[in-house]
Amino acid sequence: MNEKHVNESNDTPSREELIIRGLSVKNVFDFENAFYWFSHPTRINKLLAQYEIYKTIIGIPGDVFELGVFKAASLIRLAAFRNTLENDYSRKIVGFDAFGKFPTENLSMKSDLDFVNQFEGVGGQGLTIDEVEKILRHKSFNHIQLRKGNIFKTLPLFLEENPATRLAMLHLDMDVKEPTSFALDLLYERIVPGGVIVVDDYNAVEGATQAVDDFLQRTGLKIEKDPFYVLPSYIRKR
Repeated sequence: MNEKHVNESNDTPSREELIIRGLSVKNVFDFENAFYWFSHPTRINKLLAQYEIYKTIIGIPGDVFELGVFKAASLIRLAAFRNTLENDYSRKIVGFDAFGKFPTENLSMKSDLDFVNQFEGVGGQGLTIDEVEKILRHKSFNHIQLRKGNIFKTLPLFLEENPATRLAMLHLDMDVKEPTSFALDLLYERIVPGGVIVVDDYNAVEGATQAVDDFLQRTGLKIEKDPFYVLPSYIRKR
């Protein structure tokens, strides 16, 4: 699979065709009901928190980057917020992920390696890039790019290919220290004033929390959160 994938198609599969990991779109209303029946109430709280943060970037130029797509729940929410509050072409969304097994190269903290093992043991591997693309096409979302591979390679390559890149939102959901630190160091200068860094794992996973604390100490910025849920936290660039 090529590292670069661009979703610009309106060729939406029929509802009868789409099956992802044994789940058929024909049962969509059963899944929706099951979500409300069985999911913890905080799943909606988290959605509200992400929505309120997204609202703050309306009118600010720049793209949305998500680093750590996993099973695409947050990526789909961000695309839905853009579709609801703006439109598909108001800004580009780019999702970076291994799209499969969680990479462990360059990880030095035992707690991070333990987290990865536990995380994949519970949640399994992330969606493949083909699976995410099918979902995006089914939902008729456009102007979304997906980059497959280790962030230490794919992120510098993207910036080399797109030197004018500026960000209104950077959504970090990589859990562990080294890639989180790498992304903050590489992308902070590309975040526009008023833009936001959203951290899904702060105060939840040791590696990402340490990376963010180090970043805050260097920059003098502060971290905040909305009242809806413990996650996510965010940092506003002034």
